[in-house]
Amino acid sequence: MILEENYQRGLKAFFLVMIMLNYPHLLYLGMIHQRGPIAVNRYLTSVISERVQRNITGRTSQSIHYLMGCHSTPLYSHLHIPEVKISAWYLDCSPDCRSSSEEICESDAFLNDPLGFVKATYDHLPDGVCVDSSDGNTCHRDYDHQASLSKLPTFLVVMQNEA
Repeated sequence: MILEENYQRGLKAFFLVMIMLNYPHLLYLGMIHQRGPIAVNRYLTSVISERVQRNITGRTSQSIHYLMGCHSTPLYSHLHIPEVKISAWYLDCSPDCRSSSEEICESDAFLNDPLGFVKATYDHLPDGVCVDSSDGNTCHRDYDHQASLSKLPTFLVVMQNEA
């Protein structure tokens, strides 16, 4: 009887210690780890909101291209702005791409040669493309600024891959 009570007390203490040892990890993973992409999206949301309020861009459609690792940004879950359509594009690392040994995924192509990937993706833009100037004046041309691989995005997000 005494052995059984001691065993139960020891088991409870063991589980309590194991639970307590996991709290620092939980705090780290929940509050610090991978907070960069969320902070970037919050910043982009504030910049887009400010531009729309000040009517700097003259449009309610914004595009963001993410050149970063697979599944490393929360995308639309942190990009909600009333009256603004946001198009987000990210590098392809889908299972279809990964399953083919002959196909090179966009994420792999970018990681292997970032400058070459950027040149191949954005160098073929048509003449007459203009972007917002730093002083807030917008140049107007007949050019659709929706996110697509053949068009210049409003914002380009690139994050360093830690080795």
